[in-house]
Amino acid sequence: MSTDYQKAAQSLEKALLEDSNLSAAELRKKLSDEGVDVNKFLKRFDDAFRRGLQARLKREAQQAKARAVAARGSLFGNLVGKSFDEMLALFRAATAGQYGGEAMARCRNKSAEAMTEDELRSWLEDIEKLNGGK
Repeated sequence: MSTDYQKAAQSLEKALLEDSNLSAAELRKKLSDEGVDVNKFLKRFDDAFRRGLQARLKREAQQAKARAVAARGSLFGNLVGKSFDEMLALFRAATAGQYGGEAMARCRNKSAEAMTEDELRSWLEDIEKLNGGK
């Protein structure tokens, strides 16, 4: 069988274009008769397709992560290291409308005083996320 994959690809393309009325078994036999190792070719094609798909998904995840990092803290600033009182002041300012109507609406029915420091930080981070990081 031939190991010239460029020739095999060209033969496969030609066969697919010219012989679209053939069944899969007939097409496989025709390519094999022309010297194409169909199983090896399809395995290499599958591997290349899978690697390409994985690379694309990885790139998209990295871009989404970068966008999330860039947007984080853009409404209230960096919340890490802020005291409960500082975050409570941010929450009250949001409730008063200082950060816009959406943030104000999200705070309306919540009692910040009843939350722990971690809960308040998480709540403010959620408001940022839901507010699009604006």
